Amino acid sequence: MAGIRLLTPSMINKIAAGEVIERPASVVKELVENSLDAGAGRIEVTVEKAGRDRLMVVDNGRGIAKEDLLLALSPHATSKISEADDLFSICSFGFRGEALASIAEISQLTLRSRTPGEVEGTRIEAEGQKRCEPVPCGMAPGTSIDVRNLFFNTPVRRRYLKTDTTEFGHICEAFVRLALPNTDVHFLLRHNGRVVYDLAPASQGASAKDPFLARIEQIYGREISERLLPIDFSNDLLTIRGFVGHPDLSRTTGAMQYFFLNRRWIRDRALHHALQEAYRGLLTVGRCPVAFLMIELDPKLVDVNVHPAKLEVRFLQPQMVYSGFLGAVRRKFLQTDLRSRPAQSPENSPCDPGAEEVPSEPRASVSPGPGILSLTRTPSSPGRSAAIAPAPPRPSAPTYPPGQTPKRRFDEDRGEGEESFDTLRRRAVAWARQGAGGQDDSGGAAFAQAAPPEQLLPEAREEGFARDEETPNLPALAEVIQIHQKYLVFQTETGMAVVDQHALHERILYEKLKRKLSAGALDAQRLLVPEMVELSAVETALALENSDLFETFGVLIESFGGRTISISSYPAILEKLGPRDIFLTLLAVLAQKGKEIERADLLEEMMHQSACKAAVKGGDFIDREQIAELLKLAREEARTDHCPHGRPTTLLFSLQELDRLFKRT
Repeated sequence: MAGIRLLTPSMINKIAAGEVIERPASVVKELVENSLDAGAGRIEVTVEKAGRDRLMVVDNGRGIAKEDLLLALSPHATSKISEADDLFSICSFGFRGEALASIAEISQLTLRSRTPGEVEGTRIEAEGQKRCEPVPCGMAPGTSIDVRNLFFNTPVRRRYLKTDTTEFGHICEAFVRLALPNTDVHFLLRHNGRVVYDLAPASQGASAKDPFLARIEQIYGREISERLLPIDFSNDLLTIRGFVGHPDLSRTTGAMQYFFLNRRWIRDRALHHALQEAYRGLLTVGRCPVAFLMIELDPKLVDVNVHPAKLEVRFLQPQMVYSGFLGAVRRKFLQTDLRSRPAQSPENSPCDPGAEEVPSEPRASVSPGPGILSLTRTPSSPGRSAAIAPAPPRPSAPTYPPGQTPKRRFDEDRGEGEESFDTLRRRAVAWARQGAGGQDDSGGAAFAQAAPPEQLLPEAREEGFARDEETPNLPALAEVIQIHQKYLVFQTETGMAVVDQHALHERILYEKLKRKLSAGALDAQRLLVPEMVELSAVETALALENSDLFETFGVLIESFGGRTISISSYPAILEKLGPRDIFLTLLAVLAQKGKEIERADLLEEMMHQSACKAAVKGGDFIDREQIAELLKLAREEARTDHCPHGRPTTLLFSLQELDRLFKRT
């Protein structure tokens, strides 16, 4: 075995390049960040053959003094930090001093630069380990870096590059991540001589759009920008501003989720989880929200030096950031009418596979429970049978989007050990209660809110369905009709609304369950004669092991010997289901997900399923009194635009949309 020896400078630079420069997009990121740190007001990026042949970045920033030009290409040389304490208050993008040296090591690089105080520029060339002497050149103040034949001396890395289309897609993404938060800079991107992006500085002024929104519109168009909701939150720790998408704007992946910390794009699983939590009950399974959010935080409270490419950070107080982030988005949703417009409505999607049983006949009547519609049997149509057998229950879909796991191991350096996102959420809520006198809303788990919706937003609670000028109050009963025993239709001041009776009632029941669980266990209705349920041996053991969980839900169970379970109470709010059905619904959720998710999320899923099964179904006839009761309950809730599974409860059709559909315009 060979003895220990020092690596050559060339080998050291190639290793550093392997960490920092993964592909041509990495070069774009590093060079544009340097331009931003230099105070550039205009940055031009020119790319040929997806960066394989050439990458050039030109800016009008402060430039590099000619005596520093050779040093700029040396490893670990930087003007942005001078002592160790500077690492704990980083305000610039680049500071490691590795980027230029690494790029020069694996390419043929030409660097030109001129400071405003110099009469001419200076040029230096590098190829691998070779460096030429700096020579004068004519140029405007600023810096120009021309990178040719990337990875020419590391052919293995070059072979791992993908197609030109894929690599240029990564370049565009890196470019957008830098252009979005820096709205005062003119960005230009060319590829093979064609202008791809020409982003002028976002205009400012009394009548202008928010610069950040204007930049989003420049990149993604008005169809996206017009469906964004503004977020503006600030406390003693951090400031969050930006925009989140209406639930109808959701995507199948999280590719359109942009988080910027002090203008630096970051990826942070806790923040992504907080965003997904904020949309809980507003998106169907497998959908991801759209978000463009900028977080401003004291640099001393965050460590950006934990990733070679500075893509990940470590917060000093992660639970406080999580709580503030989650609460800011949730509060916005509580104040906003999120009902869907048909032009932007999401793809048709079931509430939950097997969750809603849609009969072809009216259902039998049940006695009304607290807050539950009483369903009266209607006469059967001629030739139809009045007796309808309920469809067997089917397994529900998972609540987490594909690829997202409910648990995550946090760094032990954070002092948190192995914690789930839900644990982090509960700790954040506890902090919010202590720091805000119990008035901060985490928007997290149903029973971990700092304050119920009616305390947070009494004005929204009073208005119920209507929260803006376009959406009037619920109509008089005479104006509402039920069609196909599924939908309620009524006229609005600006057009027409169609309500899904099941989705609306499901949301109402879910909110009632959530409030009662937030206050403790559900109110239990004692049975004069306990109901017996015979289970398998595995189900029996599972039920008895989790009897405290059932008790939280108002279901008291005991062993009656063998595989028989005795049910002596059930939640009064779910009287329509009956003790046996409630117990079996909860047991099914527990059996399917009990080992996969935290107790808080388990109870959340139980609420989803219970509310769905207890709600009036599509196919149920509801008379005028029941419609009146449903609309009255809707007016009392602050959140009724989506069912707990994310389906819209209401579609709004403007008069203009109706005229267009009938070709009257």
